[in-house]
Amino acid sequence: MVNGESETDATLHKIVKRPNAGDILGQRKVAIAADNTALTLQELMK
Repeated sequence: MVNGESETDATLHKIVKRPNAGDILGQRKVAIAADNTALTLQELMK
């Protein structure tokens, strides 16, 4: 939103000792509309 991003996403990793090293269990992408705020995006990501 600050840098003109057109989408955001969240990734769920299996927890291991190294950060972001675990297998990816799921991903979700959401398009960012011109009228979205951080709060509305948070709601969309649920």
